[in-house]
Amino acid sequence: MELMQTLNLTASDITTLLFTIESNAIQHFLMAKQEGVETGPLERRIRLILSVIGAYFEWVNTSIILLEGRIWALAILLQVKEFRYDAAQCLLQLMERKGTKKEQEVPREFLLDICCANVLSSIASAGNEEDDVKFLKKLGEVFAILCSVTTMNSHDILNMDKYIHALATHGDIGALISATQAYNNFLRNMERQSDIPKPELASGITELIQVIVIRLTKTPKPSEKSELNQLRQLMGQILRTASKLDDRFYFTAQKWLYTCLFADSCSVTVHQWDTIAFLLDCVTSSISHEIDGVIEAGIKDIRLALDRFNNEHDLTVKSSVLSVISSLFVFLNLVREQDKFEEACLSLMNSIFSAAFDCFKLEDLSESSRFIRKHVASLMIKLGSRFPVLLTFSFEYLNLLAKGVVHKMRHVEIQGLMECLFLVSNTWKNYERQKMLIETALDLSAWGEMQKLVESPDTFLQLFEDSVFMDRKSVVSNNVSMLHAALRRVQSIPVDGKEERVHPAFDISRQLLPIVLQYVKILYVLFELPQFHYILELTDLEKMQILGITHSPMTSQRTVSTNGNSDGSLRCSTGEGDNHRTSIRKFIHSTLDFSYGILGGCCLLFAPKFYSIPQICEAYLNYVGWKLETLSDFRIRNVIRYVYRPFLLYCPPSAYETVLKPFVRAFAPFSKY
Repeated sequence: MELMQTLNLTASDITTLLFTIESNAIQHFLMAKQEGVETGPLERRIRLILSVIGAYFEWVNTSIILLEGRIWALAILLQVKEFRYDAAQCLLQLMERKGTKKEQEVPREFLLDICCANVLSSIASAGNEEDDVKFLKKLGEVFAILCSVTTMNSHDILNMDKYIHALATHGDIGALISATQAYNNFLRNMERQSDIPKPELASGITELIQVIVIRLTKTPKPSEKSELNQLRQLMGQILRTASKLDDRFYFTAQKWLYTCLFADSCSVTVHQWDTIAFLLDCVTSSISHEIDGVIEAGIKDIRLALDRFNNEHDLTVKSSVLSVISSLFVFLNLVREQDKFEEACLSLMNSIFSAAFDCFKLEDLSESSRFIRKHVASLMIKLGSRFPVLLTFSFEYLNLLAKGVVHKMRHVEIQGLMECLFLVSNTWKNYERQKMLIETALDLSAWGEMQKLVESPDTFLQLFEDSVFMDRKSVVSNNVSMLHAALRRVQSIPVDGKEERVHPAFDISRQLLPIVLQYVKILYVLFELPQFHYILELTDLEKMQILGITHSPMTSQRTVSTNGNSDGSLRCSTGEGDNHRTSIRKFIHSTLDFSYGILGGCCLLFAPKFYSIPQICEAYLNYVGWKLETLSDFRIRNVIRYVYRPFLLYCPPSAYETVLKPFVRAFAPFSKY
């Protein structure tokens, strides 16, 4: 306390002395530089002084900082190449000070007026050297603070647009990211204001987004992938905020869409299509049915995009156009919300589904063919999740389309469609109808085949023979993934006049639960065999997860199935070929994860009825918990997190004596139970 009082008493004199020394040193430096004299000692002295000033800025009283044009003296240094980074660092420390009293805070409106006077010339003089880029990034951080100023008029907005645009157009991706972050803060600040000058706002957003889009649509360098991902996310935040601030911003985005829709296939790259699809998805997320003329424009654009999809022959571009259509689907839902969903809109929606399902008729096995088929299946899940009520209008038509191509669809594609139908069925609130849909999706004859397969370790080991594995593994993977999808997508239904809820999948899940439990136990038996020890070995990615190291996008890739889950977590580039051992490991880990999801999901969805099943506690202990000591701590964590935690968490009080206490006594023998 005594030391702090002494510092406060001397702070004014010391700060005055520091700025006096800094001013004199700058004058001597500029004169020496003009005369061609050695300036090294002066540079070191000035940098040291600026670092001390920055340290004082963290705690000294505001009135001392604002005396005698001291902020202006720092702002001038932004034009001096040798000290502009240090000056920007001082200003940033000043704005980031965390005082508890309001009078200790520096008025940021004052900083906005002073600092920006020298910004344009300092940006214009910056080159592409490392020191220049470093300064521009720091300047972007200064802008990010300045843009959180409480109020801005039209003049301030135009100035801020000018400064940020100058920073964004410099050419370096780091400077562009800093500018984008600053503008993102700027828009959030505008969102808090009631009187927003929309014309100036729309102009600035359009200019910045055009710069970002040009950068994103270029073929990326391997070293820039992480920066481009960050830039893409920041652009998405800007577009979502902009759409909230200006309801008619869609018309600006529409112009960008038309640059692709009306261009030749060879003149528009896939990167451009994907960027436009992402851009539209962000803008339409805030569209309201109260906006005049926007819905009509959106419906028109859906028709144009559908025409482009039907006439496009390049499957990669066709997939990107499909992403555009899915982004515009919100307009059909807005028409439904207005109770104006007439035959024309239904016909348009069915035409989209019909065109998409034609992709399942593709006979070739090229990478682009597999990709667009997978994309269609993923799209159905997305639409079912976002617009379930809208898709009820086309439920029977989707069934009809599926029957026509089901013989050409792979299981993962069929599952994508079924997940969509599961999501749509939640709008029915009809127990019997949903139960029938689930039972139709779950092939009981295939489950019977799986039951025979897991009867004993000997019968199960036959699955892994080289000659039959690729053909017969679907007996297990298809069954557990479809049951997992049903539990994940179908919701419980409230019972009239009662607080309890019933789930349409309870009866069929209870019937299939013993098979899942037996499968998990058989896998544990498998893990004990020496020839299968490699399955439990940690992959490079799992080792990185344990160490808390974020994986690099250049060393791994995610293989995602249409249900939104990875079919093998993240697949690292370990140098292994996709050989028989790798296929077995991926198969076992994915099916085991699905099985854990089923066993834990039953507890959540079917409680309290689930806990009345006879010997349910013994089943979970003796099958899921069988010889857990053979697993590593890393593997046991999944058992506890996804099976035993929900099993205990959702146990009703009425089952404490029959389920909870016996479980705790067996699993934790030293507890008081």
